[in-house]
Amino acid sequence: MVMASGFDAKFNYQMDYVELLNEKGIAAVIFDFTGIGSTSLSDGTAFDRTMPSNVADLNIVLDEALKWPELDSSKLFLWGHSFGGLVSADVAGERGQDIQGLILLEPSFFAPDQYREVFPEGAEIPFVVEYPLPSGREFVKTIRECDIFESMEKYQGEVLIFQGTVHSEEDLEEMDYYYGKALETYPSARLLMIEGADHFFEGEAGVQMTEQAIEFIENILEVK
Repeated sequence: MVMASGFDAKFNYQMDYVELLNEKGIAAVIFDFTGIGSTSLSDGTAFDRTMPSNVADLNIVLDEALKWPELDSSKLFLWGHSFGGLVSADVAGERGQDIQGLILLEPSFFAPDQYREVFPEGAEIPFVVEYPLPSGREFVKTIRECDIFESMEKYQGEVLIFQGTVHSEEDLEEMDYYYGKALETYPSARLLMIEGADHFFEGEAGVQMTEQAIEFIENILEVK
């Protein structure tokens, strides 16, 4: 399981999930994206970060994981949370032959549209961007070009999307739209609601979510 964290989340954010996966014999690879802060394991600053750099980071980790003799390269899965879910979905569209299944925790499918709305074509983009997320000009330019639904159409594997129930009415409406569109676009995908979970899937909600993810993995491997 190669695990991509949220926008500014460091690799160890997912350690609770990693431990539950390990208990079931599932190896987990966790990493930091380029430019997520001075305390991360990665190089660069927020101004070095772009959508292509995020995609490149995940591809590098996948390429390395496929080489490791300790791992079974025929059983590789992707797990992405929030912005990491957007990046994972983008990468899966190009590397479907390598990825047996895709697990997405409240993926930020809305982000490209949000940036296009805040910074439409021709708008002046400041060097330092505070909203929608703290980032730099090049990040804004590149995420606006992302067509995540085109990537979805390319991925032929199984997809499991998790959503929590603890959100504002506005956020739930947004999720209904984007996740509904994802279910229509992916050749094979389903959505699971985790009662009592917010965006971070902490505590018992996180345990329930991970158990469902493990069942998803086991079912795919059993069929294969």
